[in-house]
Amino acid sequence: MLIEIPDILAPDEVAHCRRALEASQWVDGRVTAGQQAAKSRFNLQIPAVIRQVVPRD
Repeated sequence: MLIEIPDILAPDEVAHCRRALEASQWVDGRVTAGQQAAKSRFNLQIPAVIRQVVPRD
């Protein structure tokens, strides 16, 4: 279930998050899955250690 929480982030905060996500290097989600889960996992994710910092405006 998804629950919508309106206005939790200001528009400039949303823009910053979007820029950070777009600038990130995404990897195959199966790299962090166990052997069984990797067979049915089809997603992309950002590595746990993020080295790139996107400056705020």
